[in-house]
Amino acid sequence: MQKLIVKKLLFGIHLTEKELGTMARFFGYILFLGGFWFISQNVVFSSRVSFFTWQGISAGGSVVLLVGGLIGFFFGAENMRLPSMAAVAGSLVLILLSGTLYIQPTSLAEVFIGFVAIAAGGSLIQGRKINF
Repeated sequence: MQKLIVKKLLFGIHLTEKELGTMARFFGYILFLGGFWFISQNVVFSSRVSFFTWQGISAGGSVVLLVGGLIGFFFGAENMRLPSMAAVAGSLVLILLSGTLYIQPTSLAEVFIGFVAIAAGGSLIQGRKINF
């Protein structure tokens, strides 16, 4: 029989080790996604400034490949996962080919804060401590 280890946290909340690990992973996901958002908030995709005449073809093809890839991945057989992921990757390539990427000015502090949040979140998701 396992011994139940209970830790007392702030405001008198008692949590077991498993609950504490789950809460740490949850905060890790929040930090990871927040850091990713913090870095990518100055990146803008646009499809209005493209001078290619085949712009509509790649936009339509990207939607068809994305929907087909997601349906194949989630509802297909086990051996359909790799072709489905290739279809999703192909749709991302077509999306990037059909548009323009604008990167707005970003300060070094914003990039640093974003990378620290991503690293700390990844560490918590893997069940490790944050080492600064």
